[in-house]
Amino acid sequence: MDHHHPPGRGGSPDHADNLVYCCSRCNLYKSDYWPRNAGDLHLTRRATKIA
Repeated sequence: MDHHHPPGRGGSPDHADNLVYCCSRCNLYKSDYWPRNAGDLHLTRRATKIA
């Protein structure tokens, strides 16, 4: 589980719309950054759909 918009950058830490499922590799890759391009956004949306 990861925050789509990191709490340290203004995202809600507990709002369901800000949570996405992701593997640990993707979580480490994203770190505390906001997905900047369509490719990154696609990955988080895909992870949500898989769950």
